[in-house]
Amino acid sequence: MNIKTLLILTFLLTLYSCKGAGGGPEFEPNNLVSVDQDNDAERERALNLAPPTVISTSVSGNKTYVAGEVISVTLQFNKRTKITNGGSPRVPINIGGVTRYANYISGSTDRSHAFIFNYTVQAGDLDHDGVQLISPWDLNGAVVRDYADKDAILTYTPPTTNALLVDTSNLSFTVTEGSITTSPNLNLNITSSIAVEMYISDGCETGGTWVPYNANPIYPIPNLNAVNTVYVAVGNSFGGRSPCRSFTVAHDTLAPNLVSGLSIAGNSSDIVSETTSWSAASDNGPSGVSHYRMAISTNNNATGIIASGGFRSIGNVLSHAIDNGSTSFLTGLTNYFTLVTAVDNAGNESSIASIGPWQLVAISPERITSMSVVNASDTNIKVGWPYPTDNGFPIVDYVIEYKEASSPTWITISDGVKTVRREDLTALTPETYYHFRVKAYNGINYGAWSPTLTAETLPTIDFITTPYSAINVGGATMNQLVSLENDNQIFYGNNSASSFNDGSQISADLDRGKTISVPANDFTVVTATKPFFIAGRLGTGSDTYKANVVWQTSAWIGKNFLFNHSRSNPMKVKVYSFTAGTVTLTKGGGAVAGGIAAIAADAGHVFNIASYGSYEISSTSFIAVFGYANGNGSQYIDPKPLLPASNDLVGVPSRTGKFSTATAGTYNVYHSDTFSQTNQTINPGTTKDISSRGTKGYYRDEALRIRATQPIVGNSYADANGSCSSPLVPVAFQKTKFALNVQAQWVSFASTNEGTITAYEPTADGLGWETPRVYNLVRNGVDNNTPTKAYETAVKLRAGTIFEGTVPFQAWYEPLNDTNAADNDETLMFGWD
Repeated sequence: MNIKTLLILTFLLTLYSCKGAGGGPEFEPNNLVSVDQDNDAERERALNLAPPTVISTSVSGNKTYVAGEVISVTLQFNKRTKITNGGSPRVPINIGGVTRYANYISGSTDRSHAFIFNYTVQAGDLDHDGVQLISPWDLNGAVVRDYADKDAILTYTPPTTNALLVDTSNLSFTVTEGSITTSPNLNLNITSSIAVEMYISDGCETGGTWVPYNANPIYPIPNLNAVNTVYVAVGNSFGGRSPCRSFTVAHDTLAPNLVSGLSIAGNSSDIVSETTSWSAASDNGPSGVSHYRMAISTNNNATGIIASGGFRSIGNVLSHAIDNGSTSFLTGLTNYFTLVTAVDNAGNESSIASIGPWQLVAISPERITSMSVVNASDTNIKVGWPYPTDNGFPIVDYVIEYKEASSPTWITISDGVKTVRREDLTALTPETYYHFRVKAYNGINYGAWSPTLTAETLPTIDFITTPYSAINVGGATMNQLVSLENDNQIFYGNNSASSFNDGSQISADLDRGKTISVPANDFTVVTATKPFFIAGRLGTGSDTYKANVVWQTSAWIGKNFLFNHSRSNPMKVKVYSFTAGTVTLTKGGGAVAGGIAAIAADAGHVFNIASYGSYEISSTSFIAVFGYANGNGSQYIDPKPLLPASNDLVGVPSRTGKFSTATAGTYNVYHSDTFSQTNQTINPGTTKDISSRGTKGYYRDEALRIRATQPIVGNSYADANGSCSSPLVPVAFQKTKFALNVQAQWVSFASTNEGTITAYEPTADGLGWETPRVYNLVRNGVDNNTPTKAYETAVKLRAGTIFEGTVPFQAWYEPLNDTNAADNDETLMFGWD
């Protein structure tokens, strides 16, 4: 057998095995043969099968189709089928009574045997109960046959498409009355882009009739004092209908039941009513209880409601007390009743429930109004406040809260029960503003929150981060430093502001009560490892040509200052800026010639002031400020550091106190002999004089406390010698430890507290200590606002004397001679805790 014969036999055997005997399976075409061979195979297959017939139909997923979306129909034939004339068959679809057509997309000659048809939903189509495919499908001029030229059969069995909906109505509606109403009728607002008719009922197309479209119909609520569901559908001009939209409305004209289970806590004060509790009220209607209202009355009904105690919404709570902030609205020995009502979501209010009578348990503590910064660094802020008027119920605790100024959330400081009126916040962010507030607790109830104190952490610079440092802004040249503790190491600062600031060591081991001379000039800085005090002399000659200059710590720096100028033009105001900034000087808010200076970091500027009055300083950077009158260009009169303003000051106004403010307001004064005045006025730009009381001059005068509605500053004036002046201090600046750097003519103490001050004086040979002297700070009268006072002049206390108090206080002194000091000048001391 030759090779040709073998190939023929192989082909015949293959053909027989594929077709089989007696009409078995036909040959399946494939792409391994030519097109002609493929067509021949298909024709052979087509001859053995029925005409092209749809054996199954599929439609795109069930959902609601909107304009622009595509409904896809797939007709699955029993064999490979083709369009022979290039026509486009289609499948009719009944959409809301309107026949639309899904047009042929693909499938002719495809071995999948499937034709695909698509219909793009168009505006106006509506079908709320499912579109319907229509049989037969439509040739639309096309010739559809199999490969044996048998025509396709057009009839088929459409699938169930009840869940394939079409909605291009853009139907929406709202109810003017909202979801809860007391009205028997609803005002509907219906919008649709194609509606010509509508159906409104409490069922979806049940219980009502189709009516012409109206965008704003009135619908009577079918079930009063019940929950109703409103259904709305719209139809087009072809009979198509949209799916229903629904909205649930509760109709309620029934008031809640009377509030029951009332009880009181027994904690009322003059500013906060009894905390009253009750059981949750129930509503007689379907809307449910929304909130409660509360009032305070002198009887069990609304006829006795008191001023500031009227009905107010208190939320959906089961316990509440009316807090009138910082203003008293309740009085002692008066019977009060708490009135409570329940209000449902429809606005129906129950009858009044009451509990009482009750009377005040205690008068609340006074609102603290003078919280101030005690000291700050780049990462901490220490705040303080005075003891408030306790109204006969001693303060047993304080609650302090703080937050970053940019944050809405207050943070309560967890410090346990404490009566110390200082709080040191650490781990803060440098040069960031923080808010602080405090309220007092007397064991029964709280006082009102203090006004918010805004304070800023300082920049991260050596002067701030060194625990103990002071700067010579006043410019004293011969100074004396005293150490408050043993083993103190003293250094010059390390910046370019002064020729002395080379970082060198001044003393390697200065013990408690020991002193050392420190030469310096403008802006010299001294740092130490332990507390110290330093001051010195500027100028030489008689009293008016020299000044005792106290150096300044970080506690006295800030961005805003007030001061007054009263004699011996011009006044020189020396400003030192720790970082670069712009400093602006104003008078009563008005511009001052030469009153703006841009100052570099670690540099200073001197403002010359030739007009008497009160002035303001504002700075974009942290600064320290010192001022003195400089008559004839050679005098040094009224030398003093400028301190940040406060609305609570304490000091000695020897013999006349001079006060300034940047904001018009009022103030109260309290002298240590119990004399007081209230509601005195003070205005910006002018200087307010307050005369001292008691024995005048040399700081023997009665101590003075001044509380104002706005920040103020004040200083003594003309105390009888030295042509000097010294500031009153913010109450929060009081400290518990001070020391004399030189021997004193006198020492004066003032405080807002009662306690003792112990003076530890070195012996004349400096080898030991004298017997301690104790000075009592005793309050006269019963008013906690009255300051306390102590004074020493009989004993000329030596340099190195240490003062330690059981409570915070402030100290002033006058040097006895001119050695590293200027005698006859009353001088404010800085201290430590």
